Amino acid sequence: MTESTPISNLITGTVIFNRMIQEIVTSQTSLTLTQYRILIYLEICSDKAQRIRDIARVLQLSTSTVSDTASELERAQLVCKFEMPGDLKAVGLQITDTGRSALSEAQSAVTRESQFYWDVLGAETQESFFGVIDVLGNIPEIDPGKVGQVPKTVTYPFFSRIHLAKYAGWFKSTYNLNLVDVRVLFLLLETGQPLRISDISHLLNEPASSISSSTRSLYRVRKLVERDRKPSNKRETIISLNSEGESLAQEILDRFISFSCNELHQTREEFEQETLGRTHARSVPTVHDRIFGEKFNNW
Repeated sequence: MTESTPISNLITGTVIFNRMIQEIVTSQTSLTLTQYRILIYLEICSDKAQRIRDIARVLQLSTSTVSDTASELERAQLVCKFEMPGDLKAVGLQITDTGRSALSEAQSAVTRESQFYWDVLGAETQESFFGVIDVLGNIPEIDPGKVGQVPKTVTYPFFSRIHLAKYAGWFKSTYNLNLVDVRVLFLLLETGQPLRISDISHLLNEPASSISSSTRSLYRVRKLVERDRKPSNKRETIISLNSEGESLAQEILDRFISFSCNELHQTREEFEQETLGRTHARSVPTVHDRIFGEKFNNW
């Protein structure tokens, strides 16, 4: 049986992957990530789901964000607005030929610049990623036939971003905790020991300032963690869960697993063996390991 990775690693992997896609889009194209996501949506949605409010709901964005971005895209002649038949108050968006050209160039950039990632994962793990496209893409507003015409290296990050936004929104609406807060709680629960802020920052791949702000809130406002000074170095702060924090973290963890199983249409055993067992980047050998062997970093 493949060894499962911790939930905190799964979430961190998803966050890092989406940051990579955002960096590719913003550095290699003239589009913002939101503009790029809206253009993809317009390319694969059904003709009846082009309303701004539909786009906002599916992409997990505010209506104002989509409306403002739509105006930017319209000025660039990448989309055009129209009144939806039967609903005079609704505004629809349609991608133009210029928009399709810009989207095609952006998709090529994403495919090209992210290929190294898929190469490192290898064919088997890569297919396990792509295998969830049909599940995550089972959205009423999305046309499956159109999805099949787009490269999987484009559709996977598109649906991954929606999935990430869904559970980040669920954490916020259910527990009033942001994604970094929950990741800190999960990490502390899984390690079962106090961690320095610098350690948490490294393991979650977040700036130390972000972790410091999160742990300060978890300590002062939510009262879920303890903050102490490291005995050997009074300048270093160490963070640990208190009993209430441990109880809440375990509750959130169990409910998150149930939430993920429902989203992915998996049993808990399938989730632990398949999703946690093989789809997180941290469990994959690095490029150095693959080229020089696992002892390379020990020289």
